[in-house]
Amino acid sequence: MTSFRLLLVITFLSLSCKEDKNHPENSTPLDQKERTKTAFNGTMKLVIDGKTYQYDDIDWEKSRVKYDDNIRLSLVQERMPQLKFRFPEVKESLAAQSTFKLPDIHRGKLPISINFILYVKEEGKSREAWTFRTGELEAHLKNDRLQMSFDGVGGPSLDASKIYPISGSIDIQL
Repeated sequence: MTSFRLLLVITFLSLSCKEDKNHPENSTPLDQKERTKTAFNGTMKLVIDGKTYQYDDIDWEKSRVKYDDNIRLSLVQERMPQLKFRFPEVKESLAAQSTFKLPDIHRGKLPISINFILYVKEEGKSREAWTFRTGELEAHLKNDRLQMSFDGVGGPSLDASKIYPISGSIDIQL
């Protein structure tokens, strides 16, 4: 009888330790966990010539975030324009103001720059460099988290005659 009770207890314990598949709300799917991590690291929205890109699945393996006296970002998400952003002497700059006119040649320092690599379907081309030429950038840095928005115009780096509206926002943990 004792071995029967022991077997019964072992069976009961093994059944109670298994994951309850009838209650999926108790577990988070893997892709949702990854999205939560991605959202914590950062998100971005970009509008170029009326086309909106929502970056909520940034490839952090291919992206680069460098933060010391300067901020240098290279944000990559598959099938989206790549963002390249440089903000020199960020702490000193943001201590004085939060809104900047671009190009910001008046600062007497290295300029803030926003560039993009767009994927194009033209024959012979696979990528095209674009530059944010003029506009306004608003930035806030708190607890190593950069929140910024920009609005202005830009276009292909090699053709200054083509101008398109460009706007966006970034919220990223540095």
